[in-house]
Amino acid sequence: MRRLQISLGVLCTVGLFALSAPNEKLPTPVKWEEDFDEARELARKSGKPLFVVFRCER
Repeated sequence: MRRLQISLGVLCTVGLFALSAPNEKLPTPVKWEEDFDEARELARKSGKPLFVVFRCER
């Protein structure tokens, strides 16, 4: 019984701590490029990898 009380106390403490943590600023939204050649050039200039998504438009 004592073990259950301690476990519940720890769980409640951790839960309250998580709820009281300050909200972090959300990252800026991703701007998707629609022109492949332009996106490839931008990736080359910035040194970042190119993430390509293939979509089927009906």
